[in-house]
Amino acid sequence: MLSGWLNGSILALELELREPGGDSRVILQGPVGAASGNTLTILGIGVDTGGISQFRNLADAAIDRATFLAAASAGTLVKVRGDRSGGGVAWSEIELE
Repeated sequence: MLSGWLNGSILALELELREPGGDSRVILQGPVGAASGNTLTILGIGVDTGGISQFRNLADAAIDRATFLAAASAGTLVKVRGDRSGGGVAWSEIELE
């Protein structure tokens, strides 16, 4: 795990390598850098929420996409989960942290 301070803010990334053919789960957690339509940029990675079926608020209650996107402004901490699919990730769940 890498961590440190950047201009008074906490910057943290975690990278875990696994054996090829192993677990295909992907978890990305970080602040929203930008939001445009259904796409959020998290730690520089574009996440299209169009295919996501589960959205959760801070209380871990299910909410709809529009409510989630209204709450996920720049700087908001989120966690998104999915599975590797081909050369990308099929995101399935996203939550406010």
